[in-house]
Amino acid sequence: MTMKKRLILFMLIFSASLLITGCLTWQTFLQTGSMIIYSYATGTAFALTPPTQTPTPTATATHTPTNTPTPTATRTPTYTYTPTNTPTETASPTSTETPEPTATPYYFIGAGDISMCNRSDHYNTALLLEKYPGEIFTAGDNSNDEGYAEEYKNCFAPSWGRFFSRIHPVPGNHDYRVKEGKPYYDYFGKKAGKKGEGYYSYDVGPWHIIALNSNCDYVGCGPDSEQYKWLKRDLKNNPSRCTMAIWHHPRVSSAPEGKDKSVKPFWDLLYEYGADVIVNGHSHIYERYAPQNPDLKIDYESGLVQFIVGTGGAFFEDLKTIQANSQAKITQTHGILVFGLYEDRYDWGFLPVDGVSFFDSGTMYCH
Repeated sequence: MTMKKRLILFMLIFSASLLITGCLTWQTFLQTGSMIIYSYATGTAFALTPPTQTPTPTATATHTPTNTPTPTATRTPTYTYTPTNTPTETASPTSTETPEPTATPYYFIGAGDISMCNRSDHYNTALLLEKYPGEIFTAGDNSNDEGYAEEYKNCFAPSWGRFFSRIHPVPGNHDYRVKEGKPYYDYFGKKAGKKGEGYYSYDVGPWHIIALNSNCDYVGCGPDSEQYKWLKRDLKNNPSRCTMAIWHHPRVSSAPEGKDKSVKPFWDLLYEYGADVIVNGHSHIYERYAPQNPDLKIDYESGLVQFIVGTGGAFFEDLKTIQANSQAKITQTHGILVFGLYEDRYDWGFLPVDGVSFFDSGTMYCH
C-alpha cells in the first residue's frame, strides 16, 4: 500500500471514530509473549500510578474476620501564585489567590477468579495489591477450585488473604459448590454479608458500592426475590452521585460464557436509579464495554459500563464471540483492575502482572 493510500485510510478511520464516539479513538492489537490485547484507547491522561510508599500488608487471615477500616479522604493541596492586575508603575505588593486543593483518588482495586491450589498465579496478582492502599474487591470465585474450607485456608489465605481486612468479597459459582457456600461464608464471616444471602453495600469515599450474589439458582435475582427487593431499597436510599455494583456472572461476555439473562434484573434496577459501573468476573479474561442499557444497546448518556476482570489467578480462557459494544479485551494474562474514585468521576486501568504499564486506561464522569 502506498503512503498516500495509507494516509487516506487513516483519515477515513479517524473520521468514522469521531462520528461513532464523539472523541478520538483508535483500535490497537498487541501481542507480547502470551499476552494478547485488543483495545480501544481513549487517549485520556491516566494518573493511577502507585503511591511512593508501599503499604504494609495485613496479617494472614484467620476464620475470624476483622472490621474493614473506613476510608478517609486525602487531599494534597497545591499552591500557585498568579498576579492579578498588577499596576505598571506601582511598588505595592501583588495580591494572590489560592486555588482549591487537588483531590487524590480513593483507590479501589481487585479481580475475580483468584486462587487455585495447583497454580501460583494468584500470588503474583497479590503482589500487585501490595502497591496500593485502600479497599479491595473480589468479583467471585475467590476459590476457583471446589470451594472447600481447606482451599480458602491453604490457598486463598496465603496470597490475597494477607489483605483480609481490606477485602470486600462477592461469591462466584465455585464458592457455592460445597454446601451452598458454607466454607465461603465461614471464611469471610460478616464481610460476606448474611449467610445464605451474600449481598450487602458499603461506601468507598464518595462512591456507593453494592455487592450482589449472582448465584441466582440459590438466592434468586428476579423481581420477586428478596435480593431484588433489597437492591431496590438500597438504591432508593443511596444519596451518592456515583455508584458501582459488583457480582460474579456478567450480563454479556466475549468469552465462551456469552450472554446471561438471569442478571438482567440487576441491570434494570441499576439503570433505573442511575448507577455507573458494573464489575464482574466468571470469564477468565479482561473486557470493558461501552455504556449500555439493560438491553445491551449503546447509551452514552445513562448507560452502565461493564468491566469483566476474571484475571485474579485462575486458568485462562480465549475469546469466542466478540460481542457488540465491547471496547477492550485482554486475554492470556493475569492482573488487577485499579480504580481511582472521585466525587464526580473515576479513573480506571488494567494492571497486568507481566508488565509495569497500564493497559486500557481512561477516565469517565458519573451520571
